Amino acid sequence: MIYSSSLSWKSMKTIMTTATNRAIHPFVSSSSSLKSSLHPRYYRSYHSCSSTKTIIQRTTIRTRLNAHTDNNNNNNNDNNNIVNTLEMSLDWNNRIGLQDQYTLKEKGWKVHVDWRLTPFGAGLFSKEDIPAGTILRKGILGVNLKEFTSIADIDEFCNQQRRPKQRHNHNMNDDDDVEQQQQQETISRLNYVKDYLWGFNKDADERGYYNDQKQDNNGNDHNNSRFFGMWIPGNGLNHNEDPNTVYKSTKEGIDLIALVDIGINDELFDDYRRHGSSSLWLKEFAHQKNVTLNFADCNDFV
Repeated sequence: MIYSSSLSWKSMKTIMTTATNRAIHPFVSSSSSLKSSLHPRYYRSYHSCSSTKTIIQRTTIRTRLNAHTDNNNNNNNDNNNIVNTLEMSLDWNNRIGLQDQYTLKEKGWKVHVDWRLTPFGAGLFSKEDIPAGTILRKGILGVNLKEFTSIADIDEFCNQQRRPKQRHNHNMNDDDDVEQQQQQETISRLNYVKDYLWGFNKDADERGYYNDQKQDNNGNDHNNSRFFGMWIPGNGLNHNEDPNTVYKSTKEGIDLIALVDIGINDELFDDYRRHGSSSLWLKEFAHQKNVTLNFADCNDFV
């Protein structure tokens, strides 16, 4: 580089220092002349750090809101996949085969599970590692969750059958066969109710337990928070006093939640003691039908 002889050594040193600063630290110099010489986008970055931070924060918040909306939409879409199993014709005697009539999503399951034979009948097992707090299955009243409030409700369910279409050349024997089939299905439904009907208290603690002292001397339950009903198809949770699942009330019904971390191939359990005492009308139902129920005062295994 050739410098004019009219410039002093001190002036040339200043020019060289300024040029070096511009080359090495173009955004750091505090000189006003340097800031004005920067490209407009560089100057905005230098001059408006707080504005940029605000934009980033707004973008982050917007991203989170969009993600929350997407999650809600995904949940709604998942709920739309749940079929109305209450109106389907099922083989109530085949406890495991009945499960295979629907996909897991159609039954409201959010995790991978399967049903296997155990010494106590069909049992529910995890096919993946599940963290505590995970929604296992969504229950929606009137869709895959049936509530009973009286003996009449259960009788209506047990007698809810689809009469087969009559053939053109049917005879009296055909009618007898239809009646016999209906009687068999009524018995099958009754047996399903006795094995899968359970109780839930919406005011239970985080582990699903409730101080069940709401009944008077006549066995009348004055607690309006009690729920009696069953999932269709049932969950298949066997009894264990150290449960790894819990029920939680929702606006739509009741969800089944992982109470603790669950490992792959672990069996999922319920503690039937959490069902509380049976109501007066359920005791009468058990007496009329001569059946046991999954309540401590209606069987000898809880």
